Amino acid sequence: MIVRVARGYWQVGAAVTVLLWAVMTSALVVDWAVSPRRMVAADTKAALLAFLLAGLISMVVTTALFVRLKGLEPLQVFRMWQVRNAMLEAVREGILAIDIEGRIVIANAEASRVFKTAGLSQFPIGQDVQQFLPRSRLGYVLLRGLALYDQDYDLNGTTLLVNYVPVRVNGRVLGAIATFRDKTEVKQLADKLTGASFFAEALRVQTHEFMNKLHVILGLLHTGQTEELAGYVERISDSFQMEVGAVSSHVKDPILAGFLLSKLSLAREHSVQFNIAADGVLLPPQCPDTIDDIITVVGNLVDNSFDAVQAVDHKQISLSLRYAEQILMISVWDNGGGIQEQLMDKVFEKGYSSKGESRGYGLYLVRKTVDRCHGHLELSTGPNWSRFDIHLPYIH
Repeated sequence: MIVRVARGYWQVGAAVTVLLWAVMTSALVVDWAVSPRRMVAADTKAALLAFLLAGLISMVVTTALFVRLKGLEPLQVFRMWQVRNAMLEAVREGILAIDIEGRIVIANAEASRVFKTAGLSQFPIGQDVQQFLPRSRLGYVLLRGLALYDQDYDLNGTTLLVNYVPVRVNGRVLGAIATFRDKTEVKQLADKLTGASFFAEALRVQTHEFMNKLHVILGLLHTGQTEELAGYVERISDSFQMEVGAVSSHVKDPILAGFLLSKLSLAREHSVQFNIAADGVLLPPQCPDTIDDIITVVGNLVDNSFDAVQAVDHKQISLSLRYAEQILMISVWDNGGGIQEQLMDKVFEKGYSSKGESRGYGLYLVRKTVDRCHGHLELSTGPNWSRFDIHLPYIH
C-alpha cells in the first residue's frame, strides 16, 4: 500500500515536470518560428530553467507530503478527520486540549456544555488556558510532562473530576489533554453501585441463614415435633419482620437502608446483638454527598464497635438515629470495654491503632468528616462501655 501510494506521488511530480517541459518546448518552437536567431535567447533559457526548477520543487513537495501523511491518501486523511471529530463529540466526558503555548485547540461538545453550565460564555478555542480556567493543572502537566489523575477542580461551584495527560510526539511534550466529568454525576453512579453492593451482601448473609433455618425446619418435620416447628417459624418470622421493618419504616434513603441491613446481617453472622433505634422518619437528603458522609461516620463507628466487642461474651452494639431542626444526631454505643481517658484524643489520630499495623484510619476518617461538615463529635467512655455522639447537618 505504502509503495503504491509513494509511486502515485512520484507519478504526480513527474507528470507535472513533463507538463512544464512540454509547455516550455512549445514556447521554444513558437519562438524559433518567429525568430530563429533568438531561439536560445537569454530570457528563454532563464524561463526554461525556472520551469524545470518548479518541476523539481513539485516532486520534492509531493515526496515530503507523502512522508508527513504516513502513506495515506487525501481521502483517507479526510475520513480519519471525520472519525476523530465524531469520537470527540460522542463521548460523555469533556475533552480539552492545549498546544505547546498553552492555547486551547480542542474542546468537544460536552466540554462546552459544562463550561456554559458553569457560566463561561466565551468560546474556548484559541483562549489561553490559564486565563480561561484559572488554577487548572494543564500548565503544570505541559511543563513537567507528568500525568495527574482523579483531580478535583472547582469551576464556579461545579466540582469536576479531571484527568490530565501530556501529549508526546517522538518523545517531546507538544501539548496536554484534560478529560473531565461532573463529580456529582460520578458520585451518583457510585452511590447506586454502593447501595447495590450493600443489598447484595445482606442477601448473601440472609441466604446463608435461610439455609440453616431450613435445615432446622426439616429436622423438626422428620421428628414430628409440630408444636416446636410452629413456634420456631413464628419466632424467626417475627425477628425478620422486626429487623427489616425497623429499618425500612424509619430510613427512606435506599442506600442508607441497604447499608444498615448489611450491618444487621453481619452482626447476626458474628453473634453480635445489634440494635437500631430511630425516632420518626428519616427522608432522603437534598444533597447526595450527605449520605456518603453518614455512611463514612456510621460505618467506621460500627466497625470499630465490632472490633471492640470481640473480647466480651455478650456482645452488644446500639445505633441511634434522631433528626431535629436540620440536624441528624447519631449515637453508637458498645460494651467492648471502654477507652482509657488518656487515649480519648489519640484514637482520632491518623494511623493510631491498638490492633496492629495498617489500621487506625476509621476514627480518623470520622473526625475528618465531622470537621469538614462543620458537625460535632463527642466521645464518652466507662469501664465497660463507650459511646460516640455525632451531630451532622441534614437537610431533606
